[in-house]
Amino acid sequence: MSPLAANDSAKMISDVEALRAERVGGIVVSPVDPAALAPSLQKAMWSGTYVSTVVAPPATSLLNAPQYLTGKELGDAAVARGS
Repeated sequence: MSPLAANDSAKMISDVEALRAERVGGIVVSPVDPAALAPSLQKAMWSGTYVSTVVAPPATSLLNAPQYLTGKELGDAAVARGS
């Protein structure tokens, strides 16, 4: 299992299900497709796993990304690519 979903929601779901099967203590995700991942995250929470997400629930707690820094990094990358 790779910790990166590579923008593949099916892989992210599969990874969360694998982590749930391993009975890990916590999962932190930035969902590719929050609606599709929600049932897997809910199952993980119901089984006692701490779930934290960046932005979209369901989660035990939400993480906040530094919005200004995130926007600046994305903007700088776009300028560097000439986009």
